[in-house]
Amino acid sequence: MSSILRALRVAAVAMLVSSHAAARPVDVVPPPEGGPTVTDLSLVGGKYELRDVSNGRLIMQQRNALPLVTVMDSQVTSTLKINEQPAGYDMVVTFTNPTNSQLRLGTIYVGMLTVGADIEYLDIRHTSIWRPASFSTFVGKGYTYPDDLYSPAYIIRGPEYAVGVSMRYPIIEYDHDVRVATMNPSGGNSGEGGPGWGAGFRLSNPDNCPPTQAMRHPGFLPAKTSRTYVVSVRVSRDRQDWMPTMLPYLKYFRGMYGGVSYKRDGRPILPVGIADSVNQEPGNLDGYGDPNIRRPDIFGWGPWADRLVDQQGYHSLMLWAPSGMYFHNPQYNYPFQITSRWNVLPTLATAFDPDIGLPRVRASGKTLGLWWGRSLDVSTVWDPATVTPLNPNNPVHVQLAREEIEGAVDAGVGLIGLDTCNPSINGIRNAYTWIKYLRENYPDMRFIAEPSPCDILHSLIGGVLPGWTTETTPKTLAECYPYRNPHYMADLLLPGHESVMSYRYNNQADYFDYTPSDLEVDQDIRWFASMGYTPMLWTPVETAGDVVAAESWMWTVPGWMRNIYGEGSGADDQGSSGGDKADKSAGGHAGDKDGMKAEVK
Repeated sequence: MSSILRALRVAAVAMLVSSHAAARPVDVVPPPEGGPTVTDLSLVGGKYELRDVSNGRLIMQQRNALPLVTVMDSQVTSTLKINEQPAGYDMVVTFTNPTNSQLRLGTIYVGMLTVGADIEYLDIRHTSIWRPASFSTFVGKGYTYPDDLYSPAYIIRGPEYAVGVSMRYPIIEYDHDVRVATMNPSGGNSGEGGPGWGAGFRLSNPDNCPPTQAMRHPGFLPAKTSRTYVVSVRVSRDRQDWMPTMLPYLKYFRGMYGGVSYKRDGRPILPVGIADSVNQEPGNLDGYGDPNIRRPDIFGWGPWADRLVDQQGYHSLMLWAPSGMYFHNPQYNYPFQITSRWNVLPTLATAFDPDIGLPRVRASGKTLGLWWGRSLDVSTVWDPATVTPLNPNNPVHVQLAREEIEGAVDAGVGLIGLDTCNPSINGIRNAYTWIKYLRENYPDMRFIAEPSPCDILHSLIGGVLPGWTTETTPKTLAECYPYRNPHYMADLLLPGHESVMSYRYNNQADYFDYTPSDLEVDQDIRWFASMGYTPMLWTPVETAGDVVAAESWMWTVPGWMRNIYGEGSGADDQGSSGGDKADKSAGGHAGDKDGMKAEVK
């Protein structure tokens, strides 16, 4: 299709998309729950205590270290109502702004949790990792939802109990972040059971907030308005059985946003780099690789199509930097223009040619993917000096973005990776609205997003986890694999989800001068798949054709919780394409990596 016809088609369908953002209304206050009584909440000397009804063991105590509710602007008023539940309590907090100007909100704390000096907390920054912590050495941590955290939740477990804390609020309507903190305050934190652990939910940025702790989209209370937030605390006597402590959030989340709305694939994806900054030089500022045989601006896309069609062992192939790389402004790589730039040269325009170009990949039975650089930042020119956060209510932005997708459709693309798709860029309402719009307008296109998205966005699209990233320098080869368990929170909230494990071997090369064999790469692909991740390893092997990601939620989530919504093992209304094949090809339940390698060898 010519660029003129494509532009006319794009212009004809560009539209405002604000109406697509709405989630289903659900009461933010949980109803009274049934089930056995686990805890007892009481007022002692004007302060709350939570105890195990079976033995009187103190689990939470309100102490001077942390007030239950604070405000940041003194004109704001707050009311607190605590509703007791059989296994905990719900804090219903309403902030009211009586003035004629918008004001900041405040912070909600749950009291001090006396579950032991040595605990584990679940790190849910995009995935789920249990991390140990000792009260005497721990340094408080805070992370932001929906930018960093998968869910607005806090889960800890001591020797006897697991405690889950979660926040409920209509985030798309309110359109602001929340910062969830794990704390071990020293002052005013003594008493029965020793010092306790604190959980805080900060809704706005305080005065003199350090930039590293500031939310990009803090909460503000409009003039003459009240807003209600609920923080739920639940207790499990079995420290391993922590998922039921997330039941209040699970019910609210599924009621508001539903389950998985896409069909999971689960088969390995092969990333293929078309351009890279290391190749940029005079005469090749776009950085195209394989300059002597495959530069698409010189040879057209025929040589690349030949290679992709001939690639064995993969059903899906994802092209990185398919339109080249920015040279003068590399801070904005990968480029937003993934297909429109193919129209600047006849050789590049062969991408759309069904006889010699990229449509041949789809005709061969494979799925062709494109990595859409800076997918939430719009640029109107190539190699821009500035970019603009995508506003789905701006018809110009919609048209520019649709032009890129329409080009992908014309090239036979069936998979698009959304680069830097983080709501910190344009806010959760805009991000949710835009991604829902993409899904509704391109129902045959499969989308995955990097970094691995928060739970709300994950209900709409698959997520990509950069699985090689480590917080500290690895000291052993084993430490080059920081993600060694299934994505527990995604399994709980969104059975049927697609979570892609993108993995490079750069740490092995940089720190250990080590290059894995093809057999080891194959083992890693199968190990990632056994934990429920769709493998996307940057080292190709031809033996991965039988691998499908396992349905990890079938063993990580209690059966009664899986069946709350009558889903069984599949995605909401759609199911999963893995089925029994996933368990067989990926090795069933996720096991220890080294043990699995030994078994394969």
